[in-house]
Amino acid sequence: MNKYFSELIGTAALVLVGCGSAVIAGSHISYTGIAFAFGLTVLAMVYAIGPISGCHINPAITVAMWVANKIKGKDAIFYIIAQCIGAIIGAGGITSAGGGVTGSGGTPGTGGSTGPNPDASASPPTDVAGTPNGGDAPGTTNDSATSDTSPSH
Repeated sequence: MNKYFSELIGTAALVLVGCGSAVIAGSHISYTGIAFAFGLTVLAMVYAIGPISGCHINPAITVAMWVANKIKGKDAIFYIIAQCIGAIIGAGGITSAGGGVTGSGGTPGTGGSTGPNPDASASPPTDVAGTPNGGDAPGTTNDSATSDTSPSH
């Protein structure tokens, strides 16, 4: 296998599995699950393509290797091109698997999307006391029924 093609495959796998786990299943597998998805993908790629290309699978690593004179400039350019194409292919795989669907993924532990809530019947945001924002919560300056408990001097 060509070293540039192996970088394309490795980067596509990293984006598809790593980013895909965050986008599609992030709210179900937590940060730990996402970290394992990235880590195990990198581990698999080290064994699969490491002997062929060095398994950079990230333009930042390729640039670092070029700066350290571990690879030639021509190889660095073609590695980065292959990695970008691989990333696009991996992202396309996420999109075709349903990662572009509204409400999927989101921040782990929140149960869904971090974007605007498409549900029109959603409750209005509340303040710390649990009352709708703008309401007269006890202890606020808008509440005339509470007494001033500040120390007098």
